[in-house]
Amino acid sequence: SPTATTTNQLPTPTSFLTVSNTDVGMSVKYPSDWVLDPTQKSTQSVFIGLHPSQQNGLFLGLQRISTSTSASISNTGEVNDSNLSQLQSAPGVSNFQVVQPATPQQSVGGVQWDEKDATFANQNGVSFHLATIAVRYKGQYYDILYYAPDSVYNEAMQKYFQPMLTSLKFLS
Repeated sequence: SPTATTTNQLPTPTSFLTVSNTDVGMSVKYPSDWVLDPTQKSTQSVFIGLHPSQQNGLFLGLQRISTSTSASISNTGEVNDSNLSQLQSAPGVSNFQVVQPATPQQSVGGVQWDEKDATFANQNGVSFHLATIAVRYKGQYYDILYYAPDSVYNEAMQKYFQPMLTSLKFLS
């Protein structure tokens, strides 16, 4: 399809920094001009978000679900479904629909993660593509959520998300 071509609307990262977060249990390389949000901790999970300093709608979040919460989850599909339903009910989100991912499984950090995708529009009517991937690793669930405007999603995958996912390592 014509939308699958690289649009070159996004800057190519000149360098990457590494965040190694023991709370979330993962390390990942991210573009040096991106912002690392403060760690969000609750009794259920630990979450960190990464996004470009200029607000262009790109975002990647890493989450580790606590051992006690993980014990009540039966599979990765449940984690992904929970992410999707939270997003679906978020303020300003409309036209939410689950779509078939290009690859229902991908290898990240040396293990297979299960993926679910969705599309939605924000309050300004911009269409987004979102992927949520989840894995059970050493008894705990982890998930990664990333999204970008539809118009630049494939380019964002190539320039940002794929290199970030490829660089991911579990810390234990």
